[in-house]
Amino acid sequence: MKIYEITGGSSYETQWAWASGWRGPLDGPMPFLLQIELESKIAFWKVNPGPPGIHIDDTPAWAWPDFLSSGGAPPNYFVSRKVLESLLSEGIRYARATPIPVAVVNARRLKAVPPPEYFVLEAEQGIRFNFQAMGVPHDGHGKALVPASQWPKARIFDAASWNGLDLLAYPEVLFKGPNTILHCTERLVELAKRDGWTNVEFQWRHVE
Repeated sequence: MKIYEITGGSSYETQWAWASGWRGPLDGPMPFLLQIELESKIAFWKVNPGPPGIHIDDTPAWAWPDFLSSGGAPPNYFVSRKVLESLLSEGIRYARATPIPVAVVNARRLKAVPPPEYFVLEAEQGIRFNFQAMGVPHDGHGKALVPASQWPKARIFDAASWNGLDLLAYPEVLFKGPNTILHCTERLVELAKRDGWTNVEFQWRHVE
């Protein structure tokens, strides 16, 4: 099997809009943030107030992508409704999609172009790390005995632990449930090609 990490396009100077970050609090829950992340953002927003939602820098961009990269992680990107509809059409499950508005648009060529609806997408965890292949001390039940900071940089997934999900989140290390660091199988890569998702990249990850 093949597993890929899903990333947004990284180039700042392209046709695609790029978010400098987002501000809040949003008009509703923000379940995609860990408590420590939420506290950090609230502290930042108090010093840097602004309308809640996505902030778009003044760049040469003239088009809205399906994967809107963000410099204000987490999350690393926002996805358009088109992506959610593609997943639904294929019966590919995701954990949660939280709407997030576009609040500020400073890119002059984008101001006249209505943005799509954007969401923070989360998936369930569907695979574990292969600590044996990574050389990480573990208890034999999928739990590492040393912190992630002491693991090798090259992370290896355990093929035998895959639960069949085509869209899956980062394995449990910091996260105890759904999260926004998304991975996928080749089925989703092909779906993205078929439906023409824009500004998305797939980075192959080692599986044993």
